[in-house]
Amino acid sequence: MSPNTTIILVHGAWCKPSIFSPLLPYLSSYNTIAPALPSVGCAPDSESMRSWQPDIRAASDAILKALQRSPNEKVVVGSHSYGSIVCSEALQDVPTTDRSRVRHVILQGVLVDVGQAVVLDPTQPPPATWRVENGLCWAGMPKEALLHGLSEEEQEKWLEELDYIPEVVAYQPLTYAAQYDFKTTYVIAEDDQVLPAEIQDFLVATVNEKGAGIQVERLKCGHMTFLRMPEKVAEIIKKVADDAQWQV
Repeated sequence: MSPNTTIILVHGAWCKPSIFSPLLPYLSSYNTIAPALPSVGCAPDSESMRSWQPDIRAASDAILKALQRSPNEKVVVGSHSYGSIVCSEALQDVPTTDRSRVRHVILQGVLVDVGQAVVLDPTQPPPATWRVENGLCWAGMPKEALLHGLSEEEQEKWLEELDYIPEVVAYQPLTYAAQYDFKTTYVIAEDDQVLPAEIQDFLVATVNEKGAGIQVERLKCGHMTFLRMPEKVAEIIKKVADDAQWQV
């Protein structure tokens, strides 16, 4: 392992950075940070109620700060669910000369092209995994979907950590598709009840047909792989971070 490696973990909707706490012990030999996305539980008068730009800035700031640690610093961005489309947008801020120093590991994430959003078809009603009221969105069926596969005790623990997001962030169109410029690994959760595996496969196949070259890893797990299988997720991240072919 290179001593100059930073892992940046970016959470998804409804979650907070603490969601990665089971994963952190397995990444203790790296400089690991997990920025908070401001949209989660945001104030009613905040910018996040109108735009996803605060989320993008939070991810971008973490990535750029990590790159500034040293000229040889390698950065692995591990993004989950909604956090993946946020990170795609944020990676646009990485200077072209530094892009070889960054890799992206997408954990069951939103993977779309420019012009698309989390919600691919805005004419359709929200999915059952969302509960939308007055412009705010909570996790719908959280035990059956988001936290599927965890014990009752674990589900209750993590339910306490969840919060709302503004519905508007799900409709923000992507302006930069990072999968075409950054080496990317996508981790498919085969028992995902939020973003079914067949949809994840479709998203990857669609961009790979356009030249993305995404590598795929698979875990027999629900949407929150890093809660149920943190050691396996860490192994995938380490595999990317320690790739002997990665020269900067």
